[in-house]
Amino acid sequence: MLLLWFLCFVAMSAGKLIDTEKYKQLLLDEHSAYRRKQGASNMNQLVWDEELEQEAGDWIKSCNFDHQRKGRGENLAFATGDDAEKMAKNAMKGWYDEINTYSYSGKACMYSCHYTQVVWAETRKVGCAINKCDYLSVSGRMIKNALYLACFYDPMGNDMSEYPYLKGEACSKCLEGQTCDDGLCTGKGRKICEDKDDRCEYWESIKECNKNKKWMEKTCRKSCHFCEDDDIQTAGPACEDKAGDAKCAGWKWSCVDNAAYMKKNCRKTKAPSYNRKAPSYNRKAPSYNRKPPSYNKKPPSYNRKPPSYNRKPPSYNRKAPSYNRKAPSYNRKPPSYNRKPPSYNRKPPSYNKKAIKKTHKTAMAFH
Repeated sequence: MLLLWFLCFVAMSAGKLIDTEKYKQLLLDEHSAYRRKQGASNMNQLVWDEELEQEAGDWIKSCNFDHQRKGRGENLAFATGDDAEKMAKNAMKGWYDEINTYSYSGKACMYSCHYTQVVWAETRKVGCAINKCDYLSVSGRMIKNALYLACFYDPMGNDMSEYPYLKGEACSKCLEGQTCDDGLCTGKGRKICEDKDDRCEYWESIKECNKNKKWMEKTCRKSCHFCEDDDIQTAGPACEDKAGDAKCAGWKWSCVDNAAYMKKNCRKTKAPSYNRKAPSYNRKAPSYNRKPPSYNKKPPSYNRKPPSYNRKPPSYNRKAPSYNRKAPSYNRKPPSYNRKPPSYNRKPPSYNKKAIKKTHKTAMAFH
């Protein structure tokens, strides 16, 4: 019974793909309009790809709102209702509005990166599909009567180590052979078969072309032989030592350490080989079977006569000091306070003596 319910539920959830023929041009025009707004110098015009459309349709048939993650750029959206045209326009606007949380200088999306895939300059193809789901599974929830849109892109964008596009005059950095259509580079064009870094030859010699293929395809196309037959082959500078044969020969060890200078001034000089025979580490190991030092030496004698502790102890029987000394006498005779007081009955001096007559002479002048 449970299995029957599950099968019925799967059939009910599968939904029905909507014919995208009448929405194809709408979706292309919406993408082109947003891509033109960036002020990019290398923005490719997208073309519709039937294979991507089919792949997107196959993916969303199950009505499970999740990414496929198989090497395609992917933008997904859903809405309830029946108006597929309105839903497609709103989805495009929602993806593009993430520009408000994107940092161009920091190459960083705050929440998700739908915006960067919409405006990824090197992307050339897009294919979209719309499914009408009776029930759409979204993070464990079931959304009834939902329209489910998926757009797949090639080449995939959103390499966060790169800018989504280069700023500059429109079409100023289109590929050789491309034309400019209202600010967008159109046509396949031909890439220039060149290395974008002076260290590419060295990196190729240490097998980075295979170890780090994705990055090397963009940076070292020539050294890694990733160029296609129709790529523009560039003639390199003359193979000569501008700094002089003698100097360059002496500097050959700098072909790696100072590759930029040597590539420019000592192109003829060949870098030394790093395939020299490695030093042998099979030398006979030192012998650790030497006779160990003898620890059987006679130990020092600890039978020496111990010092005598039977010495006569100091005598503590000395005569104690005498504390029977005669106490001082406090019976001394106190001083006598019965002395005869002085006499105050002495006869006062006599003031009846004959007074001495004094004569004063005063000089007065009258005029």
